[in-house]
Amino acid sequence: GSDSGGAGHIAVMGTRLYFQADDGISGHELWAHETTNDSTWQVADISSGSADGHAWTITIMGTRLYFGATDGTGHELWAHETNNDSTWEAAGLQLSYFNMQEIKAMGTRLYFDAFGGTCRELWVHETTNDSTWQVIDIWSGNGFCMDTSPEFTAMDTQLYFKADDGFYGKELYMMEIEHTITYN
Repeated sequence: GSDSGGAGHIAVMGTRLYFQADDGISGHELWAHETTNDSTWQVADISSGSADGHAWTITIMGTRLYFGATDGTGHELWAHETNNDSTWEAAGLQLSYFNMQEIKAMGTRLYFDAFGGTCRELWVHETTNDSTWQVIDIWSGNGFCMDTSPEFTAMDTQLYFKADDGFYGKELYMMEIEHTITYN
């Protein structure tokens, strides 16, 4: 039709597509499409009513989806378990502006960028114990430290991304799982 549901942030798990879309009633929320029977349904209404929950940057880890979303009280890391259809806030960071651009799964951890008021930095969420912390303060105090599209790339035990330290400008950074940072 002429109206767009705004489908985006598509992730594939088996025969299902998970994505953000707007049905014109409940705002931009998390949806699923089963390819074997051509059925589509709303998975979760994160921000109830017509407000947007904005399920973006959907990342799959095992039987779970992790994504950024808001329930109207702030932008946070959310999870959805496909085995029992439960959805919950995985990390309540209480940041002024979360809006993560990317999430990268490595082992049992999710690495993502988050804006903590003065700077977009690298954060991690450990899925085995639901702990979340800021990995490093690349540009202490101000600016968009991580690029607005950090382009996370995983290679073995290393995470590569773009960031700006406020001195050398945008550069390629590498992080070992042991949380040491170097730049090239």
